Amino acid sequence: MKREGNSHQSLNDKICMIENDRLLNKLSDEATACCAKCGARAHDPSSLCSPVRLNGSR
Repeated sequence: MKREGNSHQSLNDKICMIENDRLLNKLSDEATACCAKCGARAHDPSSLCSPVRLNGSR
């Protein structure tokens, strides 16, 4: 899903919606969860639409 008219993406966006590679890499560094809907990975589960804890994460 592409956003129109809003080129600024914040850290409050769900990681599944982020198109900026640098921001995406920052948010997914040392992932502890993944999105059950699209497979996106994130360190902060609250940045995912449907978070599932990864095996081995605390």
